Amino acid sequence: MVKRSLGAAPGGPVTAAEFAYQRLREAILSGELTTGERLTEVAVADMLNVSRTPVRDAFGKLQQAGLIEASASNGWTVVDVKRDVTDVHLLREAIEGMAARLAAVRGSDAEHAEIMRLARQSQATDLSDVTARAALNRAFHAAIIAAAHSPRISRLAADYESILVSPHILKRYRTEESTHALDDHVKIAELIANREPDAADDAMRAHLRFAFDRLMALAGTPAAKGRDGDGTGAA
Repeated sequence: MVKRSLGAAPGGPVTAAEFAYQRLREAILSGELTTGERLTEVAVADMLNVSRTPVRDAFGKLQQAGLIEASASNGWTVVDVKRDVTDVHLLREAIEGMAARLAAVRGSDAEHAEIMRLARQSQATDLSDVTARAALNRAFHAAIIAAAHSPRISRLAADYESILVSPHILKRYRTEESTHALDDHVKIAELIANREPDAADDAMRAHLRFAFDRLMALAGTPAAKGRDGDGTGAA
C-alpha cells in the first residue's frame, strides 16, 4: 500500500466512521486508491488521522457496497469498480435529466429563482474554496430534484448522492474544467427558468457526462471505453 495522506480527521458533526467511509469511497471511485491496492486498518487510520475503530466500521460498509474485499493476508483489497461506476453515472444521467425536465414544467418561479441563485453563487465562489464549491454543487442538484416534485426521483437520487463531486475531486480539476462545469449550472438554471424541458434535460445529461468523463480521466480510464465498453479501461 502506497504511503499517502487521504485528508485530515473530520471536524463538526460528521463522525469519524462516516468520515472514513466517505473519504475512502471517494478515493476508490476517483481512482486515488487503485484496483488491487491492499488496505489495512493501521495504515488507513494513519492516513486519515483517526483511530482503528472507525476505519474498521468503514471497511465493513465498503465491503457491503462492493468496493473492497477481504484479502488472504488479514487486510482488504480494492476491487475493480469501473463497471459499477459507469452504471451509476448512466443512471444518474437519466434520473437527473428527467428531474431537470420536470423542474422546468412543475417547478414554481420561486424554486427556479433558487436554482439560479445557487448557480450564480457557485460561479462567484473562489475556485480554490473546494469545500464551499462541493456544498453548492450538492445544493444545486438537490434544488433541481426538489423542484421536480417527484418522490420517486428523490428516492432514486438518494442512492447515488455520496458519489457527487467532493472537495478532494474538485482539487484535481483544472481551472478551465471548473469554469466549464459552473457555466453548465447557469445554462441549466436558465433553461429550467425559461420552462424549456427538452433543452434542460439535454443540458443536464451533457453536464453529468462531462463530470463522468473527468472522473474517469482522474481514475486513468478512457471515458469512451468506460461508458460504452466493458468498463475495463487502462488503470
